[in-house]
Amino acid sequence: MAPLFVGSNSDDSRIRSDRVGLAASTSNPASAVTGDAYYNSTDNALKIYSGSDWSGAGGGGTLTGIASGAITDGQPVILQSDGTIAGVGTTGISQSFGSATVFETGHTNVGDNGDSAFDSTNNRVVIVYRDDGNSNYGTAVVGTVSGTSISFGTPVVFNSNNSSYNTVVFDSNSGKFMVLYERSGVQARVATVDPSDNSISFGSEYPADETSNFEDYSATFDSSQNSVVVFYNKVSSTFVAKAAAGQISGSNISWGTPVTILNDNAYIEKRASTFDSSNNKVVCFFKDYGGDNRIKAIVGTVSGTSISFGDLVDVSEKTNGSVSATGDDPQCTFDSSNNKVVVVYDLDGGDGYQDSGLGVARVGTVVGTAITFGKSYIWGRTGNSNSQIPLYLPNSGKILIAYRDPQDTSGKFLTLKVTGTNLTRSTDDVTFTSDSPNGLSLVFDSNENKAVISYVDSGDSSKGKSIVLQPDTASTNLTSTNFLGISNGAYSDGSTATVQIEGSIDDAQSGLTVGKRHYVQNDGSLGIRTGDFAVSAGIAISTTKIAIES
Repeated sequence: MAPLFVGSNSDDSRIRSDRVGLAASTSNPASAVTGDAYYNSTDNALKIYSGSDWSGAGGGGTLTGIASGAITDGQPVILQSDGTIAGVGTTGISQSFGSATVFETGHTNVGDNGDSAFDSTNNRVVIVYRDDGNSNYGTAVVGTVSGTSISFGTPVVFNSNNSSYNTVVFDSNSGKFMVLYERSGVQARVATVDPSDNSISFGSEYPADETSNFEDYSATFDSSQNSVVVFYNKVSSTFVAKAAAGQISGSNISWGTPVTILNDNAYIEKRASTFDSSNNKVVCFFKDYGGDNRIKAIVGTVSGTSISFGDLVDVSEKTNGSVSATGDDPQCTFDSSNNKVVVVYDLDGGDGYQDSGLGVARVGTVVGTAITFGKSYIWGRTGNSNSQIPLYLPNSGKILIAYRDPQDTSGKFLTLKVTGTNLTRSTDDVTFTSDSPNGLSLVFDSNENKAVISYVDSGDSSKGKSIVLQPDTASTNLTSTNFLGISNGAYSDGSTATVQIEGSIDDAQSGLTVGKRHYVQNDGSLGIRTGDFAVSAGIAISTTKIAIES
């Protein structure tokens, strides 16, 4: 048995082979042979002598480097590309937005008859719209975001007919878009972007439903099934809410059998559906015109090109008695940080609210094929008719809501934050354009971490325009691969810093949960939930100590 040391650095402090124990010392023993081991109380590491030097057991121990900026004791650190060591933290990025850029000079219709989506394969924004200045043809244009600017390619016609309810959704599996529109039924084409010249091409028509008379579509991509789900309104004597699931293969689309959601005058709006990626469910919202005029929700399960639904759920909250307030124009988004669905809609009145047009937002939690909602968040008058559109911002974890102010007709936005099952306001209303936007469409560019707001400027010959928004957020220097360890002291900029690495124990923490794995958060703190990246710091062995493992 190799000897262990206790207390001092002298050779006579070894624990002999007929004894049991583990020595602790503040520094490496002066005399040792291969296999000797002791616990270094300075480095908080078990060290073993290799015959030439001492190193941490199991690859643990410390390393040194030059500090870039001040580092505090117990702070997670990263290795930078220049070889220096920096503490994990965030840098604030101020909110800003660029000037409006025209993507269509003629009379344009984006709101009810247009949409936008982001191509994460080619890092391009695609806008589809009805070109009222060109015989109402369905048209698409490709944009590239750089900073707070956007440039566009040449618009391309995809439907040489009167094209209504144009909708676009990106299929991340195929790297292509599905464009949907009304022309003697629910028609769909596969669209492919060429990033070399910002052009876009289209395949043949594949109808999801060939029956005529439809109004408004909403579509979302179910990444668990690689299926595009379209929700639409079939017009007979009343509105019939329906859904169909389709899959892209090359330039072809295969559709499953359409499913009826509700026969009793239910109206689905544009952008009224989303995909809950934490539960692999699609969620759709609509107004029940044939019933109580309140907003309803339904959760769907997709299997290939088949889809089934749970029960209808009343979204409107009963706050002043037994009668819920009625609503209009529901729109929704999915908060992937909190795994919540967020729906916004206009308050029509009722339940003690006399004014219509008040903005309402609620947080939905999906469990199985059911969905429940937290308290309503109500803000000022926002108008109606596709005038308030929510968008989740993954770089800030906030919900952006853009709308047209009915008082001065300017374009404004606010941001909300999901906390549990409720919402809190994060920013005051901000004017992003003094134009008079009619019909809004929002999309997030995950490559540039920017939001793109597209609209029709009714004050400028109804031109189609887009504005790039840099959200107010915090940028972290932490990535999924650059975590090094935890600082073993406080160090100033340019000094030599000692870092405890995998296998070491750091004792400069507070408030840890014993026995739980802790992750490095974007701001440099430790928490039991992952941040943007699953960067493990280690297991807490007490409220103040963590066994480091990367």
